[in-house]
Amino acid sequence: MKINATDDDEPGNINSKIAYSIVSQEPKGEQMFFLRKNGELFVRRPTLDREAQESYTLVIQGADLDGAVGGNVGTGTVTVKILDVNDNIPTLDKDR
Repeated sequence: MKINATDDDEPGNINSKIAYSIVSQEPKGEQMFFLRKNGELFVRRPTLDREAQESYTLVIQGADLDGAVGGNVGTGTVTVKILDVNDNIPTLDKDR
């Protein structure tokens, strides 16, 4: 997934270059995602399971000046919904 924010400062200027980071994840616990500075969001481990957790809510921060100290920041919320897949082996109740 790609996170995208806009800054009304002059395009191509450091004032309009935005760096992204994850502020928080719900539910808390093991961090299931990582976010590159350029806004590309990835699953950290291939262990997402809809039966265990249907969705995750991330608070994402965007900071201009490419994340340098003194820049302006804003936050947004991203909800990642986990799709169900056929990942359970069928079992028989009794042998015939």
